[in-house]
Amino acid sequence: MYRVVSLALVISLLLVVGVTAFTFSQESEQITITTYYPSPYGVYKQLRLYPSNTPPGDCDANSEGSLYYDNTTGQKQVKVCTETSPGNYSWQPLGAFW
Repeated sequence: MYRVVSLALVISLLLVVGVTAFTFSQESEQITITTYYPSPYGVYKQLRLYPSNTPPGDCDANSEGSLYYDNTTGQKQVKVCTETSPGNYSWQPLGAFW
C-alpha cells in the first residue's frame, strides 16, 4: 500500500511540474531593436535644409538650437531659434552669431 501511495505521489508531482513547465514555456518575450546607419549624429561634409517661407514651429526652450532656411523673398537666410532675453525666444539670422 505504501508503495502505491508513493508511486501516485511521484506521478502527481511529475504531472504538476510538467504542466507548469509547459505553461511557462508558452509565454514568449519579444524584443525589438531599431538602429540607424549611419548614425544620426557626427561630422557631415554637407547639410541641406529644406527651404520654407514659415518657421517649422514654435521657437521656445524645447526647440532652442533648431535651424531652418527662410526662403522668404528678400530674406533667403538660415535662422536659428535662440533665447534673445531671459525666457524669450525668437528666430534669429544665423549670421548674427558670427
